This record gives sequence, structure tokens and C-alpha cells, in this order.
Amino acid sequence: MNTSTGRLAVITGASSGIGEALAQGLARDGHNLLLVARREARLRALGATAGNQPGPGNATYAATKAFANTLAESLHTELRTTGVTCTLLAPGPVRTEFAEAAHLGNLDALVPQGFSMNAQKVADETLVGMARGQRRVVPGVFAKAQTIAGRVTPHALSSRLLHAAYRRAVR
Repeated sequence: MNTSTGRLAVITGASSGIGEALAQGLARDGHNLLLVARREARLRALGATAGNQPGPGNATYAATKAFANTLAESLHTELRTTGVTCTLLAPGPVRTEFAEAAHLGNLDALVPQGFSMNAQKVADETLVGMARGQRRVVPGVFAKAQTIAGRVTPHALSSRLLHAAYRRAVR
């Protein structure tokens, strides 16, 4: 009985046991399958440089990215003997529709001309990093500077500076 034609199922461990049986059953039902070998997978987690420092005016986003950053780096270490890698992508500013869709005002104006990355370059650097099994990919000079600043600048200072910047952007 084919009730799910065109749906995608992601199956880990499909080479044997329960995973293999699930894959066969889903294929019979018309699912498209994406098979992931548990011992050879590459995971990519999307964090951000915003997760490296406080983000007043953007607190939920910064906190979420801090969680994603920590989770991905922890998984990278936990999985190191399994053949599975987890690479954190922590970009800085990337020119997309994100700021507009999130109603963040003119956030792109805060980034000096030439320091934003384009999505294709970010993806290219990420794919290279994933293939190498890197723990973290931080594409671009500006994002690397943000990462270092987030580590060494006292949060009391960075919090005030970022709060003022976000307030200017959303006006």
C-alpha cells in the first residue's frame, strides 16, 4: 500500500538490523530514503558567532546559538571514536534575507562593507571543514575576529556595546 509517495525518510544504521528492516518497509511504502551509516556520518550543526557573547536586544537568538555551539562542540568530542563527526558552522554576518524576515531592522548596516559573507562561500568553506572532520568552521575574517572578541572581551563591556548596536539597527 503506497500512501506516502514523495516523502523522505532518514534512516541511520540501515545496513543491518532494525534500521535495515525499517528502510525496506519505508521503501515498500514509497518513501524516498536517505541512508546514513552510523559509523561514517558527518553532522553539521548551525551555530553562530552571536553565541560567543551576550546579545541584549537579540537575547533569544544569542542564547540559542550559544546552546548550538556548545552542543556541536561537545558532540564532536563525544563521537570522535565512532567514525561520526560533528562540525559546528559558526558564521558571522551572511548576506541573506534573515534580518528582514526576523524583523531586525537594518542589521546589515552594522557590518562594515566587505565584511559580510555570501551564502555560497560559507557553504563551500563548511563542506571543506566537514570533509576534514573539523570541530568548528568560522568562515571569514570578520567572523573570526568576532569569535576572538567574544572570548576575550569582558561580557559587561560587550553586552553594553552590542545592546547599543542592536538598538541603532532596529530604529
